Order: sequence, then structure tokens, then C-alpha cells
Amino acid sequence: MVNSAALTELPMLFFSQGKAKNVVIKMLSAAGTGFFYTTTKNPRNVTRKLSLRKYDPIVRQHVIFNEAKIKKG
Repeated sequence: MVNSAALTELPMLFFSQGKAKNVVIKMLSAAGTGFFYTTTKNPRNVTRKLSLRKYDPIVRQHVIFNEAKIKKG
């Protein structure tokens, strides 16, 4: 037996999803230690590559971290 009230409800609408606004990026140490941080960036607002001064625990100093691509796979 099917409930007739359930048949009269509005059907659910499915909309296509847009692109994600934020992308995950890797901040690689310029000291050459291989240490990195990950963070997010909105490419619509920040079109240039990021460069931040952060702490590298391997050399125990604050150094420049440059944006690098994350290898997939």
C-alpha cells in the first residue's frame, strides 16, 4: 500500500555542482630541507604564487616557503 500523501510531495531537484573555490597547495621550504606545509588558496582572489615566511623545524629557523604543486598519485 502506497501512501497517497507521499506521492503528492514535490520531487527533489538535483542541481549540478560548481567548481570548488579553494584549492589545496603545498608550501615548500626554500632552505632545501624538503619540509612543507599545506594550506588552501582561492585562485580567483590570489592569482600569483604565494610566498610566506614560516618556521622550518629541521633548520630551526624562520625561512621563506614558496608555493609548489602537490603531486597526485
